[in-house]
Amino acid sequence: MTIGMIDAVAGSGKTTEMLKKAIEDSIREKRPVNISLPTKEVIEEKYQDALRIADGRIKVERVHGGVCENVGNSLDALLKEIGSHQPALLFTTHKTFIDCPNWVGRKDWKFYFDELFDPVQLV
Repeated sequence: MTIGMIDAVAGSGKTTEMLKKAIEDSIREKRPVNISLPTKEVIEEKYQDALRIADGRIKVERVHGGVCENVGNSLDALLKEIGSHQPALLFTTHKTFIDCPNWVGRKDWKFYFDELFDPVQLV
């Protein structure tokens, strides 16, 4: 496992650069990427950015309580639909990522986290 970290001031473009890298990695490596963000509001903003950056080259999805009634069921359905060997970008909140038991065995996925978080605070 490789863990990288970027330390820069707020508003410097870290998340946008991460989106660009995630999209290009997904296309080049032909595998899905999950981007975990702190809130559904941030997801909505970055989802729109990702749609623009991806420009139809890959599937871009999001799952959170503002866009689906049952997050767990919606996430399960998306994970099945996306599979493991096609380019795709999926946004989840940190809490949804931590709560999902279905990441186990998804070694073909790549994961990006925006903002460091303390999983204990999410419990």
